[in-house]
Amino acid sequence: METSLLRSFIEVARELHFAHAAATLETTQPSLSRNIQSLEKELGAALFSRANKRRVSLTAAGKAFLPEAEKIIRQLAAAEELARAAGKGERGRLSIGAISSMLGNPAFIDSLGEMERRWKSSIPPRPGSPDRSESGRWTWR
Repeated sequence: METSLLRSFIEVARELHFAHAAATLETTQPSLSRNIQSLEKELGAALFSRANKRRVSLTAAGKAFLPEAEKIIRQLAAAEELARAAGKGERGRLSIGAISSMLGNPAFIDSLGEMERRWKSSIPPRPGSPDRSESGRWTWR
């Protein structure tokens, strides 16, 4: 299933009007109608009731499908953002190895702390992300 079909469905479901949804999506109404028909064919269910030429309404299948389609689009956006952040080095895992004699060395421990502070200061904060305050407790932005 193509994400463009999901985006088309979601917009028509929000607007309940093909022409308005087409304008929002910056496409033509015939193209949008074909997308919806293609999605309905793929699902084997009508998503909209087209009793009125001007407005449409969601069928039971459409009402059931809408929150799931929105969730898929949100998850896709989150996955895209995660990949971008990982590509910039803003996400991922860093493993540091040390020999046992270094673990109690104050200079080594201080170095790790300094590396952590520098790393955290190099990454812009994201709204809603946890952060450690000066006291060492986690806070939310």
